[in-house]
Amino acid sequence: MNERTKNNINEAFVGEAKAYQRLLMYAKKAQEEELPQIARLFRVIA
Repeated sequence: MNERTKNNINEAFVGEAKAYQRLLMYAKKAQEEELPQIARLFRVIA
């Protein structure tokens, strides 16, 4: 595997990890605001 491919895979992984954490953060906020259906939606998408 060449260096460019490794970098692309790493960047994709980091982006997905950030998106996952962001969605969980949104779910937590929705739960705190007593919006359980919205919270569940964010968790399912994550």
